[in-house]
Amino acid sequence: MRIRTVVVVLIILYGSFVGSCSLRRAAIRNDPVLTLEKKLTKAKTPEKREAIEHIQRLCKEYKRYYYPIFDCVDIILNAKRNVVITEKITEYCISEGSGTIFYVELAGYAAKARLADEEFLILAEFVKNCDIGKLNKKAVELARLASKAGTDAKRREVREKIDALNNSVIAFLWPGRELVESYAAFLSQSHTEPVDYVMQLFESHDIVVLCERMHTESTQWDLIFEIVSDDRFIQSVGTIFTEYGLVNLQPYLERFLNTNDLSEIEIEERVVNIMRNLSIWPVCPNTNFYKYLKKLYALNQSLPESDRINHYFSDIKLDWEGMTAAKYNALRKSVFLRRDKVMADRIETKVRDILASAHSRKKCLVIMNNRHAFGPILDSNGELLGNTCEYLFEAFPERVANVLINTVAYDVDRNEIPTSGGKWDAAFKMQGDPDTGFDFDGSPFGDDSFDMYPVPWISEKYKYKDVFTGFIFYKPLNQHLLEQGFPGLLDGFEETALQRAKCIGEDYCRQFKENVTSEFIRGQVKSRKPAYSKFY
Repeated sequence: MRIRTVVVVLIILYGSFVGSCSLRRAAIRNDPVLTLEKKLTKAKTPEKREAIEHIQRLCKEYKRYYYPIFDCVDIILNAKRNVVITEKITEYCISEGSGTIFYVELAGYAAKARLADEEFLILAEFVKNCDIGKLNKKAVELARLASKAGTDAKRREVREKIDALNNSVIAFLWPGRELVESYAAFLSQSHTEPVDYVMQLFESHDIVVLCERMHTESTQWDLIFEIVSDDRFIQSVGTIFTEYGLVNLQPYLERFLNTNDLSEIEIEERVVNIMRNLSIWPVCPNTNFYKYLKKLYALNQSLPESDRINHYFSDIKLDWEGMTAAKYNALRKSVFLRRDKVMADRIETKVRDILASAHSRKKCLVIMNNRHAFGPILDSNGELLGNTCEYLFEAFPERVANVLINTVAYDVDRNEIPTSGGKWDAAFKMQGDPDTGFDFDGSPFGDDSFDMYPVPWISEKYKYKDVFTGFIFYKPLNQHLLEQGFPGLLDGFEETALQRAKCIGEDYCRQFKENVTSEFIRGQVKSRKPAYSKFY
């Protein structure tokens, strides 16, 4: 009987609690402005009143009245100390619109902290920049420790932990600091600049393949042009192949690169035309390659004809003239499936022509994206995956080197994750993020499981040194830049591009039509940090 009575009382209390929460939420939902006004009347000190008035102005400015904002206001009303700090944390809650529950928890701990104050603002900034639940929980845990720090020594101890988190998001992804330190120790030894490293590989290899980051990332093409314009490359290599570019566009590219003294307008027209017809998609809006082609033309104009850079497109043959949905679908079911082999055959044939020629330059640089640049990997049946670089290794034994440019890996759901659990980026950060290149073999990096390809049995079987010859670190993740768009891309070409999109499919066409109205298609460069920059 007594147990039943207790249960009934608990049910009543729970019902009262749920009911009060529902009433509170209803009040906020029905008139959030009035709700804030009522809370303002409860402020017992000028400091708290000023804080809530500031929050009122921000809510009006951002037109945001989330429940967590009101939770923060309640915390301010009941705060024993750090009202200004709690107010600033609430600003994040309003302006960011994400991670709000974490800001509420930070505010709650700040309002009752004994010594700590600015530590909570550092953690709020971290939550703003991170937006990763697992790591934001770490920030909240450190806020809890900070609120309890009752001595200067304890506060310093917490601050050290906060600084470690703030300095590197990936700090809490490390499997062990001692492992990261071994990577950093390797990097502390004398290192080779990326361009020098590539040229050293050419001393013992005829073909060097660079593994490109995502196609739209721009800074990697700054590096690629640094390599191509280096005097050593001009004198001893002189040839570059790219995954970019349908092979049937090659004659047009060569006419462009070999025509002297073009005006700026003529250069622009030719480059835009190349970008419009570059790929199996209606247009290629990638700013990096647009800039590269213009710089390549300028470079060649500065060189004697015998020293000019030869650029070859490697992609499949696809003629957009007269293309239909039926023709495109037929290509999709045939040559698209053999695309890696087609690209490899194109490169092999041209390389053999170069080797058989009388020209002194008989080496080449190849740019392939992601898995196309992987070395030989066997599938679960013991057969090669069929990547372009695998075919090149087979065609030219001991004469091909492939190099990974620093990027991110992917999990089985295709989510971006830090390479090797974040150890690499952490080690480079500890050393000041030096641009460098080195062989995987003989380095701790090369002994890590290969986690770039989201297939568990591959990472279990292969190490990075099994898949790539070497590694180039060029700019940390937070300095990577995704760019699309350039002037004239669709000027007078919009209908043609839409017709091409229809050939690919109705769903694709709808998406493309939406993009047509966006800024980058209208001639503006659309720049943004990649989502993975938050890992830095």
